[in-house]
Amino acid sequence: MAKKSEYYVDKEILRAEIIKCQGLMDEYISTLDYKLNRDQIRLTASQHCSPKLQSMLLLIAAGMSHRYNFKGYTFREDMEHEGVIILLTAWYKFNPTMVNKKGILMCPFSYMSQICYHKYVTFIVHEKKQKRVTEEMMMSKGILPSWGTQVDIDMAIHEKHKLE
Repeated sequence: MAKKSEYYVDKEILRAEIIKCQGLMDEYISTLDYKLNRDQIRLTASQHCSPKLQSMLLLIAAGMSHRYNFKGYTFREDMEHEGVIILLTAWYKFNPTMVNKKGILMCPFSYMSQICYHKYVTFIVHEKKQKRVTEEMMMSKGILPSWGTQVDIDMAIHEKHKLE
């Protein structure tokens, strides 16, 4: 029998837990005498998430952050926390009765993994923009930028001279 990874989340247990928590949240929303807006639904979703579902979402975010394409970043831990936050606010949107073209129920694990993956990619893009702005400010003040930026500048100068 294959050994389960420490980041393993069973999709059927995850589906059952999501259905249970969605039921509790729907019950809570039906008691209200006003309609919730999108931000209130997100906040309510994070508040009505059971501890078991929270631990599963943590495992998904941690497992995704240990993938080969996210391992080398210095801000990986911050990225993982952002993934947890987005999963805690997005679990409620999963439709457990949705089926694909072959008539198979959609997998909640892949749904959550894709949300987390896309959050990590946008987080990396944002961090790279922040780093570029910081480097430009440092260069405008006469401070040497990081080694990677210096190499990029040297490569651009080399390419410019090569084209001439």
